[in-house]
Amino acid sequence: MDATFTGIVSLEIDESDQMLEDFALQILVSGETPLPYVKRIRARFEQEPVVGLAIDLYGTGFTGYLKNRPAANARLFVEFDGQEPIDTGLDFEPGEPET
Repeated sequence: MDATFTGIVSLEIDESDQMLEDFALQILVSGETPLPYVKRIRARFEQEPVVGLAIDLYGTGFTGYLKNRPAANARLFVEFDGQEPIDTGLDFEPGEPET
């Protein structure tokens, strides 16, 4: 698979956002090439899974949620059904928490 991912944006989730589950962050991953049509896509920062994945409107990136904040510089891996995980070359860069 030749998916090309170009960037990550992470958004803090505040307790007042009234989510059904406790999540620390929402992430948005952008890309340049169309993602394959498969039943399942998985993503993780090292061992921290991204849950609730949804492909973006253009079919080149995705959004999802993290229950725990990944370590600084944790690498993002993406896996499509039946294929080996892709090292995206993108790392988690923690921003300053909002106050």
